[in-house]
Amino acid sequence: MEDTCLTSPKHCQPYPQSLTLPALSPWTSPMSAAPSNSLAPVPPMIGGGEMGDLVRDTDWSSTALSDYRSWPASLRTALSLVLNTKGIAALYWGPQQWLLYNDAYGLALGDRHPAAFGRPMPEVLTDIASVLSPQVAQVLATGDGFSIENLSMMMRRHRKEEETVWTYSFSPVQGESGGYEGVLPLDILVDPAGRAADQRCGPRLHRRAGERQRLGRRRGSPASIAEAGSHRPTHRWRRPRLQQPADRNQVVD
Repeated sequence: MEDTCLTSPKHCQPYPQSLTLPALSPWTSPMSAAPSNSLAPVPPMIGGGEMGDLVRDTDWSSTALSDYRSWPASLRTALSLVLNTKGIAALYWGPQQWLLYNDAYGLALGDRHPAAFGRPMPEVLTDIASVLSPQVAQVLATGDGFSIENLSMMMRRHRKEEETVWTYSFSPVQGESGGYEGVLPLDILVDPAGRAADQRCGPRLHRRAGERQRLGRRRGSPASIAEAGSHRPTHRWRRPRLQQPADRNQVVD
């Protein structure tokens, strides 16, 4: 099933020509600040659609992420992979979990895009950070990736709360220090909001999503979240099967 934003463009927010990101804060910057005139030139980001344009057009030296030329090669390489991925993809970088993502992820965020780009994930995805942030921290600490199927989470998108069902994997990204500096999530969004064949299932789905999200807040580990997400919904969303037209030449007994 497709995201409503992909099938109803009127719900999507246009990409801005410029984006204001958080001001430089020495205690939160993941890269060490260096004078801009002492930084060696680096090749610009290639491709990446609209978000690639945003990366190239942003004056990163005035943001908390510092000058683009100061970014480690591991960050620039991982971001290039994310931006040029056709499916939903993002990058959580550093202990602050800076959120960088591609065009498809921006559509899935709804009206929180593009303000979420280049900001700490726990600050912008407040409704699901209690689930995602402990998972990101666990992968950064251990280097153990994982995958989850059909995890229901309530998200506020397009100015209303919606149930979203995600299948995703988290993979660690090694940095120049030898440790893990980032997490690469690859996602598939199955969005039943507004597509219920049986409206009576709506309240039950919302209760189940709330229960799973509370489980994530209580336990907070990838293993516990994976266990919650491993149980498939009792109601399977299916497209209605079209009835085949009767053959006029067919003889019915």
